[in-house]
Amino acid sequence: MKKPVIICVDDEKIVLDSLKKELRESVEQKYLIEIAESAEEALEIYTELKEAGHEIPLVISDYIMPGIKGDELLQKLKDLDPSSYRIMLTGQATIEGITNAVNNADLYRYISKPWETNDLKLTVGEALKSYDREKQIVRQNNEILEQNIRLKQKSKEIIDQNSEIKQKNEEVLNINKNLDKLVKDRTKELKNTIEDLLRVNIGKKAYIILFITTIVMFLAVDVLVEPMLEDMLHNFIVLIGIKALIALLIKPIESFIEDYLFARARRKIVPIEDIDLNEIALTAPSRKNNKKRRKPKSR
Repeated sequence: MKKPVIICVDDEKIVLDSLKKELRESVEQKYLIEIAESAEEALEIYTELKEAGHEIPLVISDYIMPGIKGDELLQKLKDLDPSSYRIMLTGQATIEGITNAVNNADLYRYISKPWETNDLKLTVGEALKSYDREKQIVRQNNEILEQNIRLKQKSKEIIDQNSEIKQKNEEVLNINKNLDKLVKDRTKELKNTIEDLLRVNIGKKAYIILFITTIVMFLAVDVLVEPMLEDMLHNFIVLIGIKALIALLIKPIESFIEDYLFARARRKIVPIEDIDLNEIALTAPSRKNNKKRRKPKSR
């Protein structure tokens, strides 16, 4: 990291050398010290140092100089970098010049010539400390600002995640609702299908029962009634009539038998809604356990 620089400006070389010597004893090796004999040279040095990446925490300038005066120079430097501190050093400054420097150049201190060494060291030291404190405050504020930006980004991400989770939950709820409805519909369809199959099966059983009953009754008529009839034609007609009457009387019984068998079968069937699918899954034999272990082939 490049060292910060203190710029001293005075049109008298002897003053600059003396000022540089005393500042060197005060700030030691922490700072570089550059000198300029005019405001124009000071502006050139300032520009070169800034382009090279140096910080300039302090500028000390004389007031009475050829060309640009000290208060005007400090005002220009303040416009270039408001964070640096500015001290005016002169014995010939007017009240107007000092006022202009204080108001327009944000002057930190005014030191009259000849200066007291301790006063100069204390003033420069306090100016550099103030600059470092302000720099630290700015750095901390920037860090806080960056943290706030990151927190806002995190908050936005959390809000987006919560919105996404909420949307997913709503989708799951809708799926569950649709699934419940689908299960109920499928259960109803399955129940109706089972009842239809049961009715068909029971109808077949009832038909078989009635068919066998009818055959038995027909055979009983042939055995009991036929010997009582003497005329063949009359015998045949009477038998046909009796059998037809039996068939007509037995037909209504078919529906009664079918309803009775269906009601009895339904009582034996477990309702679909009472079936525990989890229990079935747990008690169902696994294919892995049902596989027969192959005996190792003997070599």
